Amino acid sequence: MTQGTPSLLSHIRLLYVEDEADTREEFSKFLKRRVGKLITGENGQDGLKRFEEQLPDIILTDLRMPGMTGLEMVRALREKGYRTPVIILSALSDSDTILEAVDLGIVKYHVKPVDTTVLVTQLEALAEQVLKASVRTTLIANQLVDLEQKQALEKSLRGEISALIKERSGKGPRDLQAFIHGSTVEITARGTLTALEKTILNNRQNTKLVEYSRRVFYLESCHELEAAVTGLLGVPCALEDIVIDSVHEVDQLTFKF
Repeated sequence: MTQGTPSLLSHIRLLYVEDEADTREEFSKFLKRRVGKLITGENGQDGLKRFEEQLPDIILTDLRMPGMTGLEMVRALREKGYRTPVIILSALSDSDTILEAVDLGIVKYHVKPVDTTVLVTQLEALAEQVLKASVRTTLIANQLVDLEQKQALEKSLRGEISALIKERSGKGPRDLQAFIHGSTVEITARGTLTALEKTILNNRQNTKLVEYSRRVFYLESCHELEAAVTGLLGVPCALEDIVIDSVHEVDQLTFKF
């Protein structure tokens, strides 16, 4: 992350659960400078309550606490259907406890004293996962893109890829849709067959031949396609998959960024 670039954590709501008041207060100061919103809980029961009130993106919790432990809190959340990523902080390095944490889907287990550099790196990685999975935003090159910006990019992709297919094959698609999701761009082109390909398809035994030909076309156009998507998104993209259904005249391309 370059100097002055906002951390992805600045978009994240973090629940921090710790029963020792001094530790909670001191570590909260550290976390507040890094996350978008910090929510604190005094023990597992309080953390459970605060979670359901605020629905944070990530949970950071102590293990041993009176009343309800960190693992008991996480188990209660899992039973309610929540799959929020969790990092455990503990003074204990107990193999049975670690195995139980793994069973509950806890992402990381830190033995105190915590290495804050490692912790922040792990929180950043979780923030990236959370933001990529969010329906509210899209993450491209570590920059958040809102729905309006995403739709504008998808519109540009439709025009650019349609024009490129027409330029390379002499026949533009009847319809082309572009969808940005997670770290992929999905292109669905309909009505792309040339007059010659349609003639060949009059004999259904030639289906595989036409589909092979279409696949070769996209592979030969791979550099131009990748350059077009990369130019619009501002991040390196690679053509990852090609699916051709010549019978229904549908070509599907998947790019990874």
